[in-house]
Amino acid sequence: MILDLFKTKKNPPQKTTYLFKDEFIDIHSHILPGLDDGALDIRDSIEILKKMRQLGIRNFVFTPHVMNEVWENTSEQIIERFYELKTAALQEPDLKDVRMRVAAEYMLDEYFLELLHRKDLLTIKDNMILIELSSMAPPLNLFDLIYKIKIQGYVPILAHPERCISFHKNEGMYCKLKSSGCLFQVNLLSFASYYSKEIQNAAMWLLHNNLIDFVGSDVHRLHQVEVIEDLTSRSGLVELLKPIIKNNYQLH
Repeated sequence: MILDLFKTKKNPPQKTTYLFKDEFIDIHSHILPGLDDGALDIRDSIEILKKMRQLGIRNFVFTPHVMNEVWENTSEQIIERFYELKTAALQEPDLKDVRMRVAAEYMLDEYFLELLHRKDLLTIKDNMILIELSSMAPPLNLFDLIYKIKIQGYVPILAHPERCISFHKNEGMYCKLKSSGCLFQVNLLSFASYYSKEIQNAAMWLLHNNLIDFVGSDVHRLHQVEVIEDLTSRSGLVELLKPIIKNNYQLH
């Protein structure tokens, strides 16, 4: 299932960083208001979007959490909130050229299995779904779950694998996951040591070993956009990320 908001009339160009100078699409964010631990309300969402637009980012896939007994958001609830934000965003002159789609970030748990069985999943594009694992330990049946996802016709994109702490001392798990057909999306914030130095090191290891397929902001709050803005001034890192940024283009 996929939902698009088509491009509207362009405004004059805004500030664009070197990293986001082309048609970058941010495939992971928590900008939809009031659904999870991201934006609190529509005003909060609009401020985050404006700040990201100033960086040159104007293509978004909103991906609220879907998690058993925590955020059991339904596709209908997510889509309804998407249209509420869409309506508000179109009233803002600074956001007239912003393109938006809606998907979700699915924790691999019992609730996800129910949705997978019904094929009631909001995709990043076509059959590609964004999944996540507990940061402390993956489920014991992780590879069985990946197999079930693929059998149902989906391609799993693992969000922020660099934040899976148990993989840091077992880097072979990253390679095994890739071999199983799982794509990797790393957070831009991880490269800025926003979470921890250990997570930054894991992100850099994945980068240097060519294991990253996509990047995303995973933005929840306005101050995180400022962290990403600082990141764009690191020219050496920007050069390393450019090929991955281009990978994101194919998700338009």
